[in-house]
Amino acid sequence: MSRLEQAHAIHGADPFLKANLGFALRATDQYQRAVELLISAGGTIPDKWMMFCYANAAFCLVRMEHWPQVMTLLRLTMQALSGAGKETHPLDVPGVAIWIDEPDGVIETLAPSAGDIIDEAIARCRDKNLLGPEVLQLAALYRAARRFSNLPAPVASRAIPAPSAKTRH
Repeated sequence: MSRLEQAHAIHGADPFLKANLGFALRATDQYQRAVELLISAGGTIPDKWMMFCYANAAFCLVRMEHWPQVMTLLRLTMQALSGAGKETHPLDVPGVAIWIDEPDGVIETLAPSAGDIIDEAIARCRDKNLLGPEVLQLAALYRAARRFSNLPAPVASRAIPAPSAKTRH
């Protein structure tokens, strides 16, 4: 992480650097700074990566119990997934990211599972009025993704190729 911090000090405006440092900070339970970097990166990174930034910022905010912000970011994630009337497939949902890179794609961890974090958020959020249809639809997609994955447990991480222009904008 120290190299990411050094690179960020030099090239702080790079959205991929912000996102990857945010993912590293999330992995070390430094949630507040991770959220700041991930939201900032999500606003400037190419659209196909935005949902990874916003979803992972939401995962951090679940740990911080900031429910209105969690649900806002999950809504934005679902809107990005279903934007422009495209069909949404359960395997398109963004997971807990470790690294993103334009030509190579994203590396996600399955420990913890993004679906488990979403289920936890829905269960622990006391104000059920915050759970709009987009959040519930996203949760259903995560549950369906579990059925599609057929991965033996435990699996530490998976690499996903970069989204094509056909599936993500």
